[in-house]
Amino acid sequence: MEYAAARANLEAGRKIGIGVSYDCLELLFPQVAVMKGFDQKNERHRLTLDEHTKEVDRLLNQDLDVLSLPPRKKGLVLLAAKLHDIGKPDTATPHKNKEGQMTYIGHEKRSAEIARDILDYFDLDETEKKFVLTIVALHAKSLSVANNFRNNDQPAGKQLGFYGDFLGEIREMPGSETDDGWVENVRLILTITKADVRAGIDNQITDNPADIVAKIGEDVAGIERLESAIPAIMMAVIAKRNGDQTAAVLKEESGSYRYATKQR
Repeated sequence: MEYAAARANLEAGRKIGIGVSYDCLELLFPQVAVMKGFDQKNERHRLTLDEHTKEVDRLLNQDLDVLSLPPRKKGLVLLAAKLHDIGKPDTATPHKNKEGQMTYIGHEKRSAEIARDILDYFDLDETEKKFVLTIVALHAKSLSVANNFRNNDQPAGKQLGFYGDFLGEIREMPGSETDDGWVENVRLILTITKADVRAGIDNQITDNPADIVAKIGEDVAGIERLESAIPAIMMAVIAKRNGDQTAAVLKEESGSYRYATKQR
């Protein structure tokens, strides 16, 4: 029924709604259909690409932060989640050091390129398209930022540049016009990244490999630690761009983070 209605709309030159299910997308678009049964051959991804994407969607539909969003914004977030890995089949490359494993370097960029074409068929304005595409394009980079923070959770000076680039891209995202909106969008992307990481396995079963579960738990904890430090990182990045070369993020004994400077 859903597919028939969506197909009829497209054939009549009408747009389709953002609430369309992943299964319907799979029937409508060959770019999505290729994900069905796609073996990711990656130790962090035990599910096929379509199963992984559905698991991300399921987890986000249970996330309180996502559920609390206005309905339209929630729909845009979930649409982005359905398209976030669509570029993986085009970027699959054998791992140089792990036989039988694959890597997907640059898949987020390819995913955004494919998603851009698909979004033309949806009832979206240009601002909404940019919002969706920004999420798709940044979902992998946010994990890299979190991993960087795990290795050094008190960045200072030039080390802040990596964070500044990431936060700067989100600053250009619709909804980031105010500082509060900027923080909300950063946290929203990190929420999606956590779901992406957790969806490396089927969270509805209990016999997942213990080592993979542990690694996923470490990644999620790292993302949450980065999230707690975002206000301090933002302040340090802004201060550095305003000329404070001593700007830094410091960790308190309590585990919280704050912006610090040696400037007087």
